[in-house]
Amino acid sequence: MAFGYTLPGPAVCPHHSAQLDVLWDMIKPDRPDEILIHATRSSGKTLLMSMFAYIATVTMDNLELNIFGGSHSQSKQLIKYLDAFFRNPFAPKEMLRGGNVNKTGYELTNGSSVTALAASSKAARSPHPQFLIQDEIDEMTEELYEATLGQPTRRHGIRPFVIKASTEQYEGGLMSNLIEQFKKRQGSGDNILLHEWCVKDMVQPYGWMTPEDILAKRKQVTERT
Repeated sequence: MAFGYTLPGPAVCPHHSAQLDVLWDMIKPDRPDEILIHATRSSGKTLLMSMFAYIATVTMDNLELNIFGGSHSQSKQLIKYLDAFFRNPFAPKEMLRGGNVNKTGYELTNGSSVTALAASSKAARSPHPQFLIQDEIDEMTEELYEATLGQPTRRHGIRPFVIKASTEQYEGGLMSNLIEQFKKRQGSGDNILLHEWCVKDMVQPYGWMTPEDILAKRKQVTERT
C-alpha cells in the first residue's frame, strides 16, 4: 500500500516492471539521470509520478519540480493527486505555505515546490528546476518537448532528473522514437532507465483491473479507431 493506493505487482510479462520498483528507481539517492515510462492508458503512470513528486519535495530541501503535461488535463490530474495526498490525516500539512495545494501546485516551508506549467513554448523555456516530469509525451509537439528539456539545472547540490512518460499513441510518433532511442542508449553507458508495463500487468490479482475493465478498454479503443 502507498498513499491509500495499492501499486500493481509483481510484473507479469517478461522485461516489464512492477510499479513499486519504478517508484524506488525515482526516489533512491543514486537515481538515474532520466527515466522513460512506456505504459498503457489509465494504468497509473500519472499517479505514480505524483507519489514521487510528493515524496521528493517533502523529504528534500530546496527542490523545485516542474510538471509539463501533453495536455492541461494531464497536469491538472497530477495536481489533484497531490492535493489528495496532503488531505491525508498523516500528511505534513504544516509544511504547505498558504495551507493548501493550489491549481498549479504548492510551495513548502523547506523551500521545495511543485509547479504545473501550461503547454506553451513560453512556459517551456522560462523556469529552471532541478526535476522535470513530462507526462503524455505523445501529445506534445517535438518543439515543446525539446524546449522543456532545457529546464532542469543543477542547484543546491541537487543534480537534474527527468521523468518522461506516455502511452505510445502514434506509430512513428515522438514516443515511438524515444523508446527506440532509450533502448540504444541503455547499452551505451548512459545513466538512464526504460520501464514498461501493459494491461496484463494490471489485471487482478496483480493490479486493480478486472477482466471486465479490460474488455471495456478494448471496446473503447475499437470505437475510437
